[in-house]
Amino acid sequence: MDTIETPAAVDRPQQGHETALAEGPVARGTDTATVTPGDSRRLVALSALALLFWGWVLGCHLSARLVPWEDAFITYIYGRNLAEGHGLRYNPTDHDPTEGYSSLAQVIVTAASHLGGVHPATATRALNLLLALAMPVFLGLITARLVSHGGPFASLIPPPAPPSASPSGLVRGSPATGVIAACCVLAYPADDLLVHLSSGMETVMFQAIHAFTFGLALLLALGPTGRALGVRFSLLVCLLALTISRPEGPLLAVGYLGAVPLARWAGVPAARRDSSPASPILPVAVIFLVLLAGFVVWKLACFGTVLPNPYYVKAGTGIYGHGGRLLPGLEDVLDFLAKRYLPVLATAACAAYHFGLLRWLAGYACLLIPSVSILALYCGTVHEMAFSFRYEFPLLVPLATFLALVLTVVWSSSRKALGLSLILAIAWFPMALRLEWFRSPVSSWSGWLLYEDTPKHLGPHGQLGLDLARTGLGQRASIWLQCAGMAPYYSRFRAIDSVGLNSNQLSGRRPLTVDQVWEYAESVKPDVLYTLYPPASPGFDDRKLDPAFASAAVETELKGEGATVLTRYWDPERLAEMVYREMRYVRDRYRFGAAYPLERGGWAIAYVRRDSPHLEAILKAFAESLWADRLSEMLECFTVDPRLLGTSAEERELWKRRVRSRSIAERSSCSRISRRPAPDWPRSFRRRAARRTHRASWRGSWPSIRTTPRRSVHWRSWSGPPRAFRST
Repeated sequence: MDTIETPAAVDRPQQGHETALAEGPVARGTDTATVTPGDSRRLVALSALALLFWGWVLGCHLSARLVPWEDAFITYIYGRNLAEGHGLRYNPTDHDPTEGYSSLAQVIVTAASHLGGVHPATATRALNLLLALAMPVFLGLITARLVSHGGPFASLIPPPAPPSASPSGLVRGSPATGVIAACCVLAYPADDLLVHLSSGMETVMFQAIHAFTFGLALLLALGPTGRALGVRFSLLVCLLALTISRPEGPLLAVGYLGAVPLARWAGVPAARRDSSPASPILPVAVIFLVLLAGFVVWKLACFGTVLPNPYYVKAGTGIYGHGGRLLPGLEDVLDFLAKRYLPVLATAACAAYHFGLLRWLAGYACLLIPSVSILALYCGTVHEMAFSFRYEFPLLVPLATFLALVLTVVWSSSRKALGLSLILAIAWFPMALRLEWFRSPVSSWSGWLLYEDTPKHLGPHGQLGLDLARTGLGQRASIWLQCAGMAPYYSRFRAIDSVGLNSNQLSGRRPLTVDQVWEYAESVKPDVLYTLYPPASPGFDDRKLDPAFASAAVETELKGEGATVLTRYWDPERLAEMVYREMRYVRDRYRFGAAYPLERGGWAIAYVRRDSPHLEAILKAFAESLWADRLSEMLECFTVDPRLLGTSAEERELWKRRVRSRSIAERSSCSRISRRPAPDWPRSFRRRAARRTHRASWRGSWPSIRTTPRRSVHWRSWSGPPRAFRST
């Protein structure tokens, strides 16, 4: 059994490095002369206040970011189908299960929210908020354990003078000190954390599970292991949770199983080890590998492959070919290294040198190997839907833990340093906050609990889904689309994801030609086809001659500057042929249904199949839509007007009369700003603008600012399409 060092053995100065350390800057000028139980209570109170304040800040940001990401609704679809008894299927009527989600754990959470009658957006945000508060508490306890009496870093903290003044080590290794340190460190990438809290994706969950796993692995590798049975069991549970939290989770878990004995061999002197380096982790490794083998067998039996569909789409080339970039994610990984990873790494290295942690640096570096290896694997993956470093962000946990450990050492040595750090933190936080949150602290924090599916907040994809939901067709009707989140979630149509994230046939598991893809489309005969492209020009079958294919809207998407970045890394010729086949397919078999204006410009267009048995019901739903754009002149962006597709001569003549009857001032141009919805500015801004307008009117001059600003992007929400876009 492993042993625990006694306080006397820990605090006794050693030769060489420890002796110099005791005489170094940490020991000089320390103020740990008198520590009372009141100091401990104050520290606990400060840590509790820090957590409450941090939770309030996070809740206010959640209330300000109303709509989850488009891809989050893919997970919501899987969770709803699982809760309704359809299994892990994207469509309840699918014959085979599909693995188009990013996290099985997130699917389970959303399924539980559906069973409990809670909207999945509220459930995932509540879980993210709880995990964001649990991470500093857990890491604080781990770091406090490592610097407390019996911990490997206890010798870095000089003993109090006189020793009898601190009978129980209230400041040395205090959990409250560790919690405060972890809060400050985890708040470093605050912008990224706030984005991922409200995204509805699995990023915060993956980060929290990674933090729990790393903390336990660190304690088992370098810390005192006298009570290792509980640590081993907890580590096993975290490794299993890490396996189902993301596709790369199993690789990360296996990496930590190998890193723990390596860290013990490199970082723990042989004199302090009473067993081999692998003995603490061996029982955990055996049980985990057996369970992992069972998980792999289950995936093979259920999905037919171990790798999920997103891997074949974002890293494979089975359908769209290879664009020539062997490492499509290298640019994003380097950006993460420059902006997030290297600054923390440099700070950690300087702190290790200054505070005498070099003796433990080799062992700690071994625990960095799994996360660095996963970071290298990300270089080969297209970073689709990877805003705010969604993939790489959880890999900051090992470095953040090291910095929290350093802060715990410093604050355990000097209460003045602790007080100064808290003063700076309290002074900095209000500058980063919006002042209107202080006017209504309760409602500003609790707004995220009242999430509602408001059409004006959902954008064109959600509005399309709500329009189709009014038909009541459900799985009897089908839709072919690329954005496979909001529209299928709200409409409940049977969705065919043309990119392949949620389609086993189109994911690229089995290479297909362009002809085979559209033969499959014809076998499905989707009732609605939702796309960004106009129909091909009548009488043209060659994309090089077709003026519709040469329009700016098509060229923007082909260059990867539009809705998806995947097109940047696919074979340009194969992609161009696939797009033109879709344009011809729409021209020959569909008619226009509705067009929804996009924020960045252009339209997302829904076409309805001419021979669909649900044609009338779908067209009626589009005709009654409050969000479809019926009046904009689409010929200013396209060479072919999609509205005239599949219409009769009488309908075309009626449309021409309607266009002629409208004045030029009424028409919405194809410019970047005029088609965008007007923003819903905060109430406080509107009041200030109204007061300025009122004062200016009394002075007999125009106000110096516009009461309706030209900016169209705002943190809160859209007020809906302009009046010209709505039905009359």
